[in-house]
Amino acid sequence: MNIHCMSRAEAQKLFRKMPAAEKIHYACISITGTWDPPLNRSFFPRYTLPLTFDDVDGRLATDSNLVPMSDVHADEIAGFVYRVSKDQSITDLVVHCDAGVSRCAGIADAISSWFGQMFIYTGSRIKPNMYCAELTRKALHRKVWYELFRKIHSETDWYPNGYEVDVTKPLEEILKDLVDRYEEEQEKTET
Repeated sequence: MNIHCMSRAEAQKLFRKMPAAEKIHYACISITGTWDPPLNRSFFPRYTLPLTFDDVDGRLATDSNLVPMSDVHADEIAGFVYRVSKDQSITDLVVHCDAGVSRCAGIADAISSWFGQMFIYTGSRIKPNMYCAELTRKALHRKVWYELFRKIHSETDWYPNGYEVDVTKPLEEILKDLVDRYEEEQEKTET
């Protein structure tokens, strides 16, 4: 899947001109700030996730009028990306924010690195909001683990109770730990 990062104006222009037959291959994460004017998304793709938060680092935010990205936003993004990635007809994911410089760049960076690729940027400058990137990466890990544990439990009736996932570890290492734990618990039940 191609991941595009752009401004609000670029996304509006892209989807307004795009034929419906082509639009079915696109999904969009549409980010607006709390003070941005309302966005008409009627011509956006069917798979569009609208989110509202401001371009601030939640760890440093002191202005109570600004709303930073939250874990809830990140989990919505992870769930959306998971659903969209399962749809074979979706070839492109557009992530936009107002200027197309930081919020969408941070989120696009996290998603594209998750898929092991680079994102496509159409602007002249970029400065990813690393707080948005970090929350999105962690949420993608949580979503994968949730789906993995759900699948393991549905197929084996085993659920790794008390298993803490260290999201800083590489995915392969976490999978190995999980498999080892499962095998240990199977050996215990056999004896």
